Amino acid sequence: MKSRPKAAASAAAEAKPGSLKRGEATLTINPAVGRPSAAAEAPLTVSGLHPDADGSWTVDKVTHTFDAQGLKSMVEPDTK
Repeated sequence: MKSRPKAAASAAAEAKPGSLKRGEATLTINPAVGRPSAAAEAPLTVSGLHPDADGSWTVDKVTHTFDAQGLKSMVEPDTK
């Protein structure tokens, strides 16, 4: 999950303003292209998004959907 276009990662990631400490924030990543290899408990490295969000995370939950537009993946890192 390391190679994502910066613009797509920035647009897809959401962080609660003003509280980016782990345990006080939410982070959801929707890659521009579905990632069938994404799985819970996998390591995740975020870079170039926000200084408080950048770093090593552990994936908590992954949701895959497939529709007429193709595969989509939603990755939720553990914020505890």
